[in-house]
Amino acid sequence: MFLWLCVTVSSLGAASGLMAAEPPKPLDCTAEDGADAKSVRSAQTAWAKYLGEDG
Repeated sequence: MFLWLCVTVSSLGAASGLMAAEPPKPLDCTAEDGADAKSVRSAQTAWAKYLGEDG
């Protein structure tokens, strides 16, 4: 039981360290020329980090 608690608490700390503090700005693709692949990938990576994924 104690080992499970240690693993759970330590994994929660690791997950919170991976998450960004504030959500990234939404990607605005409504402009006439839209968004290029680089800005889309950057936004995806930022959102993945915010959601706690490795991205």
